[in-house]
Amino acid sequence: MSVVDLVFRQRFGIKSFRLTVVALVWASVAVPVLILCLYQLRDDYEQRLASNRAELERRAERASFVIAQELRQMMSDLDRIASDGTVIRSLSFPMLSPLSSAKLDSFLKENSAAVNIISLDRELFPVEILPDTALTADLSAYKTFMDEVIAAPESIRDPRPRLFLSVPDKNTGTRQILFVRPILTANNSISQPFVVTGLLFATISSEKLIAELREKDGVGFPWLQLYSQQQLIYSSELHADIQEQQRVEVNLGREDQALSLVFGSSSQGVARQVLMAYRAQALMALLFVAAMGLVTKSLADKLGKPLSLLSR
Repeated sequence: MSVVDLVFRQRFGIKSFRLTVVALVWASVAVPVLILCLYQLRDDYEQRLASNRAELERRAERASFVIAQELRQMMSDLDRIASDGTVIRSLSFPMLSPLSSAKLDSFLKENSAAVNIISLDRELFPVEILPDTALTADLSAYKTFMDEVIAAPESIRDPRPRLFLSVPDKNTGTRQILFVRPILTANNSISQPFVVTGLLFATISSEKLIAELREKDGVGFPWLQLYSQQQLIYSSELHADIQEQQRVEVNLGREDQALSLVFGSSSQGVARQVLMAYRAQALMALLFVAAMGLVTKSLADKLGKPLSLLSR
């Protein structure tokens, strides 16, 4: 072996020794730090997801209350109008129509989600129609249901508004909420003191109802659906990144006409929020690792220096 080869091997061995020392010391310090950082980030990510899930539950419960309150108020207004003497008598005395029309108009003014309201006699002939744009409304699709409401003894025992749904829109598939409230008239019979002499028919826009909910919520929901006994009423556009869903019931006081809301939220941006929250800590960790690298290099140089002197 030549002298040149020997010197090369000695110097290469010393350099390799230094790199080994640097790698071992750096790994013994940096790897645990990185592992701890990753575990902390993962825990904070899961905690933020759990916090977002809890917030979604709270907002869903609040939204359910808002929707129930809106619809219950409409049902109460329909009860009040159907029990008004002017409205009852207008079914058989058209001269009272202006007074009856004022009662119906107040319903539309007080309930912005209401599209129209129609009073019909027992033969389902329209007596009052508001607004005028509802004159072209086709009620034939609901004739069977309205006939059942008029004929049912339950309508006398419990005349509260019945909820059912419109036919779905051909383009969007969205349905409207329909209320039918029996109008009762006193009858000269002990066995049957009241008879159904007409109906109040009201159309509630599900789009406007949800728009009001979003406005009151302030933040809005990425995804929302409204159901009535498994029948879809309204659905916002589905986002591909929806991961959390929450379903809540909307109690309207009748088991046969309960609604349900399904909310969805996205986890998109949660990881970014966690990383942004740890900017200062990440910078400190990088500075610490860099400092340890310099200290380790200095230590390796000091350990390698005696070997260099021995190899001469």
